Amino acid sequence: MKALPLCLCLCLAVFAWAPAALKAQTTGLQITELLPDPNPPIGLPPFEYVELYNSGPAPQLLDGYALTDPVRAAYLPPVVLAPGHFLVLVPANAVAHWPDSIPVLGLDPWPALNNSGDTVRLLNERGMVLDQVAYHSGWYNGMATSGRALEKDMAATFCAGMGLWGPSRGASGGSPGRANAYSQLSAAAARVLHATVTDSTTISLLFNVPVQKPAPQAFALQPALPITAIQQPQAHELQLQLQRGMVPGQNYVLEVPALQSCYGVPGTAQSVLVGRGRKARPHEVLITEVLPAPHQDSTLAYEFVEVLNTSTAWVHTAGLSLDNGLKQATLPHYTLAPGQRLVLCSSTAASQWPYASTNVRALSPWPTLYNRGDTLLLRLDSLPVARAVYGAVGDAYMPGVALELQ
Repeated sequence: MKALPLCLCLCLAVFAWAPAALKAQTTGLQITELLPDPNPPIGLPPFEYVELYNSGPAPQLLDGYALTDPVRAAYLPPVVLAPGHFLVLVPANAVAHWPDSIPVLGLDPWPALNNSGDTVRLLNERGMVLDQVAYHSGWYNGMATSGRALEKDMAATFCAGMGLWGPSRGASGGSPGRANAYSQLSAAAARVLHATVTDSTTISLLFNVPVQKPAPQAFALQPALPITAIQQPQAHELQLQLQRGMVPGQNYVLEVPALQSCYGVPGTAQSVLVGRGRKARPHEVLITEVLPAPHQDSTLAYEFVEVLNTSTAWVHTAGLSLDNGLKQATLPHYTLAPGQRLVLCSSTAASQWPYASTNVRALSPWPTLYNRGDTLLLRLDSLPVARAVYGAVGDAYMPGVALELQ
């Protein structure tokens, strides 16, 4: 095992035994990287770690500070972390496996990091929380977790403390002891990608970049509904709380202010159409396109059915089902804006759909479309409200070519 004094000596510019250093009430200490699932490794030692960074202007004495999870605390010795430097905390038995170029400090006991998710805190000597990270495996955005660290996006300086995290882009699976490889740094202006009415009094806005949280009065909704509060569950999302419920089916216009991104880029104002769905009525939702014979070598390699809201109201899909005569599948809950289309397909097709801008929902079980002809019914509370009858031309059909309503 590598002796702790040797590691400290080699990393004197970063942290050292210094009982004379002063402790600041506002430390600037941050948790900036962690590796919950180190095995199998990609290019780092196969041990968990938590990286600290001193973003403040002064050296910070860590004597009596603690790294904790919900069940265990590990106390740090009297070492100093210099401004602008990193310190990688590792289990004591892992120190010898790290290169001398990376500033590591072994802790025993080690607060083990759960792969699926955990809450890690950095406490000062009085037990006050200086920083904390409540991570979960969803932060990997579908990437494999093994050997890959989660990193804080340190470029987002205008949203300090928000916790912009994601999987490391580093070739070795992480960047312990140096500037993080993960960054969403973008010069793009903030704009709304999706606006969803999640319940009668809540509008959720998803943005293309992390945004700074504004005051409720910065927004306006017409017909007039007061916005009383704003929540920010994640850096890219704002949830607007309304004073009273929206009228089902009615069109509303939400005036979104020019929001500044977490990278300091000013945005532009937008007008966004929103609405709360009401139940569809007969003949409002039609089947407008089907692909019964997909071609495996084409972009669209799976069967699908497209439906269209032909009304001037917001409608939801509750009570709707697709029926091919042998199999019937209930549509998942979705709210369709006036004139909006929705693609229905199998679960496999939905996970591999090639067009990000398309509204896609999976049906299970999927009512298979027969190549040479079939009759599809769209049912509302079991009653047929739309029909699509298709057939091949003679004895031929064209793989990979969709059939559209004319």
